[in-house]
Amino acid sequence: MPSRADVGVTGVVARRRAPIALALGGGLLVVALLAVLVAAPAGRAPGRLATVVNWLPYLLTGFMYNVLISLFCMFLATVAGAFVGLGQVSLYAPVRRLSAFYTHFFRNSPWLVILYSMLYLLPFEVTSLLLLAAIVGAVVLAKRKLDS
Repeated sequence: MPSRADVGVTGVVARRRAPIALALGGGLLVVALLAVLVAAPAGRAPGRLATVVNWLPYLLTGFMYNVLISLFCMFLATVAGAFVGLGQVSLYAPVRRLSAFYTHFFRNSPWLVILYSMLYLLPFEVTSLLLLAAIVGAVVLAKRKLDS
């Protein structure tokens, strides 16, 4: 039996009804989505469901690549986290301070700030660094070929 402190607007009764309302809302959303997909537009154009079925292999391929990239990134993050964790217990003070700064920087940053910085800043920087490395490599290879 719930105590008086548990019962109220945000109490036990509201907590029991929330999953039921969520299930009903999700079910209605699925039914509405299916109704929109099955409804054929005017004219001889294929129905929305036929369009989704035609694009399904491409969507599933994209989903598979998304899952593979996520697993690869989780692996890389685990390896990087292990190195940062080892750096925090390092005997060298600069390594320990750098690891602590890295950890506290990402721990104290909001997720949205990290997301935007990774989406908008990192790809440009990584791309420009890769382009710079490719140009330097091409120059070095060309110079070696000219010298020999």
